[in-house]
Amino acid sequence: MYVVECKAPSAGLGTKEVMTDAGIATAQQGSTEYLGAIIRQDTRLRDAILADPELHKGLLDGSVQLKYRLVRPNPAGGVSERYFTISIEDLDLLEWLGPVG
Repeated sequence: MYVVECKAPSAGLGTKEVMTDAGIATAQQGSTEYLGAIIRQDTRLRDAILADPELHKGLLDGSVQLKYRLVRPNPAGGVSERYFTISIEDLDLLEWLGPVG
């Protein structure tokens, strides 16, 4: 499963205030903390995952990988992409999605 940040050629990565164990912190797009805050706000994404038992189970057991990438057009008309390094364990998908069945 891919989560994609689409940016304009010269746009920088944004930030978001997120809750951490230490309190409120600023997280940059592309970080595990930022992704965690975004997916928890997207109730339609959660509902879609819960409606697909195979996807739900796969995200929890690791057979479906969650990848986070940046996609950006370049001035020459091409597209570049970069994958962010995220910590699946720190996303706590079980807490977000709940157990299967």
